[in-house]
Amino acid sequence: MKKKYPHRSALLLSFLCIAPVAIATETPNATPNDNQLETFKVNNGWSEVAHLIRAASQKKTEQIKKIEFNKHGKGEPPYRQPPTPDKQAQQNQRIRRFINLTEVDLGHAKAKHFPVEVCYAPNLKRLKVDNFCSLGPNDPSSKRNSFTTLPPDIGELKSLETLDISYSSISELPEEIGQLTSLKTFEAQGPHVPTIGLRTLPDSFGNLKNLKFADFRGCLSLEALPCAIGGLATIDTVPLAGNKITVPEPTNDYFCF
Repeated sequence: MKKKYPHRSALLLSFLCIAPVAIATETPNATPNDNQLETFKVNNGWSEVAHLIRAASQKKTEQIKKIEFNKHGKGEPPYRQPPTPDKQAQQNQRIRRFINLTEVDLGHAKAKHFPVEVCYAPNLKRLKVDNFCSLGPNDPSSKRNSFTTLPPDIGELKSLETLDISYSSISELPEEIGQLTSLKTFEAQGPHVPTIGLRTLPDSFGNLKNLKFADFRGCLSLEALPCAIGGLATIDTVPLAGNKITVPEPTNDYFCF
């Protein structure tokens, strides 16, 4: 005669009823949906972002507000080359779908080439290239972004308000920098090392009519500022501590640095 265990039936029924509920509640946490994604964090270099630009759904492109790189990420493989002109044009067009992207932080991208498509993000307000400070002045340059200038396309960023190239490998800027009509803050701090940092500024820097703050502290590589910067009526502060720049007597309608 078989023994009856009514409590086993109750246990089985309880498991069948509860288990599916537990799985359903855990799944969304394991895979965030499009509505949860505001900051896109990158581990493996800009190619990961390039794939996102090519393949992202419209809902995802509208949700992303910031792109940043993992400090301990691998960065770009050494064999990666810039895209062909045709592919670059496609990427420039596709990134326009990221209508809510307002900040790109390339600080730990470890890139050889500046990703040109960034310049076509329609509502980008903050662009940061700084990462030298967190790694320290004795780290090899291979651990940092190695591009030394920004592309002429930078002038397309009509909504950009903050540009931070502090402690980066950038040594010069294109004339198109003067087309950043919304720029309010420009940061180019240096590591107090004369061989690293911004060496010169184009004359078009004087066209930044909304610029309020320009920081050149510790930028030993920079020896002069364009005279036209003294004619910017909106500028409040230009910190120059720790560099070779001196301020002579005013010339004509403005100071010549």
